[in-house]
Amino acid sequence: MTRALRVFVALLLAALVCVGAARVAAASDTAGTGVVARVAAASATFREATALVSEDARRAKFLESARLFEAALDGGPRNGALETNAANAFLLGGDVGRAILHYRRALVVRPDDPRATVNLATARGRRRDVIEETPSRALLETFAFWHRALALRTKVALALGAWTFAFLGIAAGVAWRRAARIRGTLVRGGLALLVVALAVGVSGVVELRERAAGDAAVVLAPEVALRTGDGQSYPPRYENPVHAGTEVRVREERAGWIEVELADGKRGWVPRDAVERV
Repeated sequence: MTRALRVFVALLLAALVCVGAARVAAASDTAGTGVVARVAAASATFREATALVSEDARRAKFLESARLFEAALDGGPRNGALETNAANAFLLGGDVGRAILHYRRALVVRPDDPRATVNLATARGRRRDVIEETPSRALLETFAFWHRALALRTKVALALGAWTFAFLGIAAGVAWRRAARIRGTLVRGGLALLVVALAVGVSGVVELRERAAGDAAVVLAPEVALRTGDGQSYPPRYENPVHAGTEVRVREERAGWIEVELADGKRGWVPRDAVERV
């Protein structure tokens, strides 16, 4: 290959790269503009809904706003504020299932968001089903209250800080030679901090495993039976169906069907489109 030909090929490749980069940038700008437009439309529709007098018209307008917020979220990165806005619109529109779904997603992004936390509790209070947790889960929530109350980054910082000061306290206590009382206080304080580090650290590991599993889901169908198998031909396992807003864990998935587990440990199969993962 002659030098002139090599230069020509190099220039051609550079031109192609520039064209490709320009197209990606243009597509990104267009997508960004589209998201901004959808958020603006959703916000405007939400404001229109608040001004309506008719309850039916108001709910319909809130649901329209919620779907616009969903469209802005579709395909993009998780955004806690938009998830909360979508959830608020769904809740005011009467769709408790999707409201809980989006509040849960908002709290994945921003676990310490007080607005999403309070509104999620409100949405849960409007569900038809009241399902008591298993004793083990209830015990965990009672005694390991920090597991849900603290954000993951807070757990990491707290665990590392407690571990560091625990090590320093125990080391200082072992090295202290003057007063046995001070030495004992330093060692006991270090051991207490070590317990805190272990408790919070285990909670962080459990949360990371929960996120990696991606098995949290919410029932969106108005009503669905928990069946004994993955098909309509299987009979319901329990007398009462579950309703929109029920939070479940996905245990298995087969061609159009999902086996879910309720908070009380009950399991059953539901159609795939009856639930959506958080």
